[in-house]
Amino acid sequence: MSTLSILIIGIILIGVFSLDMIRKSKLKMINACLEAKNYDAVISMAENKWNRKMLLSHTCDLYLLRASFLKMETSEFLSVLFNVYKNEVNEENKKDIMETYYHLYLYQQNEEAAQAILDKIMNSTDVNFKKVSQYAFDVNFHKNSEDLEEMEALVETLRSFELGACAYYIGEQYEQMGNWEMAQAYFQSCLGCFNESHYYAKSAKEHVEELTHKLA
Repeated sequence: MSTLSILIIGIILIGVFSLDMIRKSKLKMINACLEAKNYDAVISMAENKWNRKMLLSHTCDLYLLRASFLKMETSEFLSVLFNVYKNEVNEENKKDIMETYYHLYLYQQNEEAAQAILDKIMNSTDVNFKKVSQYAFDVNFHKNSEDLEEMEALVETLRSFELGACAYYIGEQYEQMGNWEMAQAYFQSCLGCFNESHYYAKSAKEHVEELTHKLA
């Protein structure tokens, strides 16, 4: 290998290392601002064109949405959410974004916001995503769904968060029906689908403890 080739490779490696250091520095700054609740700074950094190239647009959008959700009124945030959704080209990313905030509003019992997001979800080509989302809405706000048997069959084909959410709301429906044994089983089964700090995991644990006491 010639001296020139070695020099070129060295320059490339230095460039890659430098870019990686800059990315880490940018992420550290934006995380620090988020932790400090400086949401305006997070939004500004997430919208910066240079940052969007360095950190990738989707990563910046996740920070933009998180800061906007924590800072804005619901109607203003939904406008930001739907704009990000419209501009996102990756279908899996689009689903993840809508799923995240849809379930947050379900959990917060904000029916109007959840309905607005559900309307967008129903335009998805992912049939299971639409079914689980509609089922969760019906159980959460209407306290009933005629799709229980279909959801129990569908749950065997799901994975990750979608599996956990479906099992959680099946548990909710069984509890509302007074079938505590089945409710407990589904709440217990959904725990492995969520991070321990996730609101569904915490709620499911509480349900399991309450149902264990009732069944004792």
